[in-house]
Order: sequence, then C-alpha cells, then structure tokens
Amino acid sequence: MAWAAPIIVINDRALGTMKSRQKSRGMTRHSLDLQNVDFAVLARSCGLRGATAETPEDLETHLKAAMDADCATVIDARVDPQPYQDNFARINDK
Repeated sequence: MAWAAPIIVINDRALGTMKSRQKSRGMTRHSLDLQNVDFAVLARSCGLRGATAETPEDLETHLKAAMDADCATVIDARVDPQPYQDNFARINDK
C-alpha cells in the first residue's frame, strides 16, 4: 500500500498572516478576506481525498484516515479567524 502525506489547510477565511502584518504595521487592509473556499471539495475535484475539520476531534479523525490513505488528503481545518489572526500579532511584535 502506498503512503501519502496529509495536507492541512488552516482555513481562517482570509490571508490571516498578511492581515496581522498589515495591522501590526498600521497599514490599511486590502483584499485579504476570502469568500468561503471549500478546500476539501477543491481537492476532490482534482482527484485527491478531501475532508473538512470543524473541531479538534474532526481533525484527529481525518488525520488518522489520511495516514492510511493511498493518495494525498487535503484537510480543510476551519478555525475561528480572530483568535487565529491575533496570535500572529504576538509574533510580529517581537
């Protein structure tokens, strides 16, 4: 059986790192919010496995399944945007 690595997309429905950098530098945010992109559906349309994780438990389940899969699995790990993006500010301020 072939082994394929999982690909995890941290989906904050934005380019969160860029948003945080612009905010920490006092810049106006431009074109950083994304429409709802379903990365799992996108993966399946390309012949890969796709899964959506809404909770840590979902992520664990999909990650375990991905480790046993015979092709790459894209896991769309959906996170709450604000706390996720706020964590980048701490890194940028150092």
